[in-house]
This record gives sequence, C-alpha cells and structure tokens, in this order.
Amino acid sequence: MEVIKLCEEVISLDDDKQKMLNFLENKMTLIAPNVSAIVGTRVAAKLIAAAGGIIELSRIPAGNIQVLGQQKKVLNGMSTATA
Repeated sequence: MEVIKLCEEVISLDDDKQKMLNFLENKMTLIAPNVSAIVGTRVAAKLIAAAGGIIELSRIPAGNIQVLGQQKKVLNGMSTATA
C-alpha cells in the first residue's frame, strides 16, 4: 500500500513539474525574449533553470553554454590523472 501511495505522489509531482514548465514557457517571451527567439521557449526555460537564473545565465561565457547541464562522470574512485 505504501508503494502505491509513493507512486501516486511521484505522478503528482511530475504533473506539477509539467504545469510549471508550461507556465514558464508561456512567460519566456516576456522574461527572456532574445534567448527565446534564438533557441525557443522550452530550451530557454531549461537553460535558465540549469544556470540557476537569468542573471547567472548572462554571466556564463558563450563557449560554456554547450556544456551547461552536463554532469561530471565519476569513475568509481579511480583516478582520472594521466601518466
């Protein structure tokens, strides 16, 4: 019974996330019209969210935008240093 309750909570959270994303997409042309015109409202919303806000996004050098949101991979404690 507890698992079903948790599954319903996850579904509810996902629905809330979709509602928030749709709301943000609708407001993106007012919040960041230039970014929205270049990459579209959905991608602009995700970029701003990944950067931590529109001010933070504006401070990121253009060359670093392409790696925004990528996660650094950990090699299970193995060293990444080369000999």
